Amino acid sequence: MKKMIIVGLCMFLGGSVLASVFYLHVDMPTSSTPNDQTLWFNDPVGGVTQQSLGLPTSGNRFDLNGKLLRSATTTGSHTFAGTFVVSANSATGLLYAANWNIYGMDVSKSMLMRAAGAYANTVTISNLVMGSSGLMEFRTLTNVNNKVNLSVDNISGSGIISFGLKSTAFVNDENGIWSLATGTTTNFNGIINLARGQLTFSNSFALANATLALSNAPNSVVLANNVTFGKLTYGATTLTNGSYTATELNTLLGTTRFSGSGILAIPEPATIGMLGIGALITLLVRRIRTRT
Repeated sequence: MKKMIIVGLCMFLGGSVLASVFYLHVDMPTSSTPNDQTLWFNDPVGGVTQQSLGLPTSGNRFDLNGKLLRSATTTGSHTFAGTFVVSANSATGLLYAANWNIYGMDVSKSMLMRAAGAYANTVTISNLVMGSSGLMEFRTLTNVNNKVNLSVDNISGSGIISFGLKSTAFVNDENGIWSLATGTTTNFNGIINLARGQLTFSNSFALANATLALSNAPNSVVLANNVTFGKLTYGATTLTNGSYTATELNTLLGTTRFSGSGILAIPEPATIGMLGIGALITLLVRRIRTRT
C-alpha cells in the first residue's frame, strides 16, 4: 500500500513538473494578453493548451519560443504571475501604456522589448535571471519619445540589459527615455549597457559586480540617486574605482553626458568582496530572527 502511494505521488509530481512549462506556438494576436490560457501549449509543437489542463498561471514557466509577446493594450496595472522563459533568439515583447507586473523572466537568448507609443511603459519584474548569452534589449518603435521604466526587485546572472542600439540605422533610439530601478544586489555580474537615449537611475542601488557601459553614440545618464557599479566603461576608457559626481565624470571623461545630484561609486575589488559578505551576514541575521 505504501509503495502504491509513493508511486502515485511520484507520478503526480512528475506530471506537475512536466505540465508546468508552456510554449507559444505563434505570435500573440492583437489585443491578446499573456494571461490568455488558450495561447500556451504544453509542447513546443502540438500539445494541449494550459486552459485545457485547467492549470493556473501562478508558478508556471512560459517559453516564448521565439515568438511575439504583447503586454495588455489597455491602461492600468496588469499582472502576470508566471515566469517568461527566453530560450530561443528573436523573441519580441511589445509594451503598451500600462503598468506590467511580471513575476519572473529567465533570459538565455535575445529578447527585444519595444515601446509601442509616446507614453510611459512601466515594467516591474520580481526576479530577472540573465543567462551568460542573455540579452534584454529595450528599443523604440515609433518616431516619438518612447518611455520605458524598468524596475527589478532582483537581478542575477551575467547577461546584458541594453537600452537602445548604437547603429546609425536606429537613430530614433536617441529619443528613448529609459529608467532603471533595482534592489541592492551583488549577484549580477553582467552589463547595463546604454547605447542611445537617456537613462535615469530612479532609486539607489548597488550592482557591485556589474559593468555600466556607455557607447559613443548620443546618450546621457541622469544620476538621480546614488548607485554602485563594479566598473564604468565609456568608449576606450574604463574606470575601476572611485566615487564620482556627474560634474567629475564629465570632466574626467571629457563629455557632458552626466547630470543629476547623485554619486556613482566604483569600489575596489576588496571592497566588493566585503559588500558580498555584508549581504550574506544580513541574510543570515534575517533568517535567525525569522526562526526565533
